[in-house]
Amino acid sequence: MYLDVLSTLREGVSEPTLIMRKMMVSWSLLKDVLCALVSVGFIECRINNNGRRKRGYYITSKGEEFLHIFENKEIRDLLKSVNVATS
Repeated sequence: MYLDVLSTLREGVSEPTLIMRKMMVSWSLLKDVLCALVSVGFIECRINNNGRRKRGYYITSKGEEFLHIFENKEIRDLLKSVNVATS
């Protein structure tokens, strides 16, 4: 879920309503994920003053690095092998 939010933000979707629609999740669940990602510095919340004062969420360089690591095929394969070995 966290990786999906980061990927969605990287695609340029920043408004909470649009993120919810794209991911098909409830506001309650999305809010918890957004708060967690903000707290670790992977995303930031900004108020867009385009006349409507809408809140937007944006991926930070730290979030980009995290996402890049988990998109790395070798890392994914390693995590899968650890998961298989522990089950």
